[in-house]
Amino acid sequence: MSRFQVVAISYLLLGCITVTVCAQTRRERVFVGSPVWVSEDEFVVSLTEDSKNHLYVLYVGKDGVVVRTKSLVPKNVLPIAPLPKERRVTVMQRGHPAKMGLFDLKTLHLSWLPISGANPKPESQGKLIAFVNTDTDKDGLNIYVWDSQRRKERKVTQDLSVREFLWAPRRSEIAFISVGIGVDEMSGVFAVGVASSDGSPQRVLVADLLPKTGLGWSHDGQRIFFCVWNSERKEFEVRSVRVDTGQQTVVATSVPVGYKYARVRRTWRDPYLIFQSGPTRVTRLNIEQEKSESINFAEEFKRWEPSPSGLLCAVITSLGPELLVGNWETGEVIRASSLNQER
Repeated sequence: MSRFQVVAISYLLLGCITVTVCAQTRRERVFVGSPVWVSEDEFVVSLTEDSKNHLYVLYVGKDGVVVRTKSLVPKNVLPIAPLPKERRVTVMQRGHPAKMGLFDLKTLHLSWLPISGANPKPESQGKLIAFVNTDTDKDGLNIYVWDSQRRKERKVTQDLSVREFLWAPRRSEIAFISVGIGVDEMSGVFAVGVASSDGSPQRVLVADLLPKTGLGWSHDGQRIFFCVWNSERKEFEVRSVRVDTGQQTVVATSVPVGYKYARVRRTWRDPYLIFQSGPTRVTRLNIEQEKSESINFAEEFKRWEPSPSGLLCAVITSLGPELLVGNWETGEVIRASSLNQER
C-alpha cells in the first residue's frame, strides 16, 4: 500500500470519527406538555433528552431562571396541575391507557394513582382529582372525580364530549366545554356548563353553534369566562356567563387573536384575562378599563402558562425548543440559560 493510500484512508477514518462524535453530541431535546407553576416564582417542565425523560423544577429570581432539581421519570410523563400546599403536582403518562400520578417536589418521588384517564386536575384542597376518562367510558368523554381519601371514583357528567374543564376557586364545581350534547359530536353544538364533584346533575349554561375555547373563573366563583368565535363579524369575543342564572355578558369584542391561538387561561386576578394573542405574544386584558398589555417573546410558541398572579409567563418556543419567561411589569423576556446549558 502506497503512502498516498495510507494518508487517504487515515483522513477518511478521521472524517468518520468526527461525524460520529458530532452526531452523538447533537442531543435531541423535546419538551413534553406545558409548564406548570407551583408558586409565583417556581414551575415544573418535562423534558426528553436522548430518550431519557426528566422533570425539572425551575426557579425565577434575580439570577434568571435556575434549575433547582432534575428527576428522571418514565417516558412520556408530563406535569398537569399543581397542589401548592402539598408541594406536589399531578402528572400524566401518555399512552393507552393513560396513567395518572403524583410527583412530590420535596422527596422527588413519583407515585401512581389507581385510576386511568387523561388531564388529572386537583381541586384547591388536593383531596379530589378530576379527569376525563378516555379508556372505559362508553358515553363519550366525561369527567370523573377521584376521592383520594375514600379512594373512590365518581362520574360527574353524562353524555358529553368534554374538551376542557377547570375547577372553580375554593368550590366543588367544575366548568366544562363540550363539543356536542349527548354522544353526537357532529351536532355542531358547543356547550359551556357546570358539574359538581358530589355527583349532582350537570347544568348546561350555554349551548349554541358558536365555537368556544378557553375557560376562566372569576375569583368569587360566580362567573365563567370563555372565548367565542363570532362568525358573522369574523372576530373573537370574550364572554362571561353567570353560574346561578345562565345570563351571558359580552366582556370584550374584537379580541386580537387568531382562531388557533384563542385560549383564555384564567382570571387570576380580577379584572384580568390572559390569553395568547398571536404566534409570539401573550396579552393581559383589563376588563374594567378595556385596556390590554402584551409580552412579545419574539419567537413563535404554542405552549405557555402564566404564573398564579399573572405577573410572569413561561413559554416553550416552537423552534429549538427553548424555555422563555416574560415579566408583565417590565416587559423583559429571559431565557432559561441554565437549562439550555445542559445540551
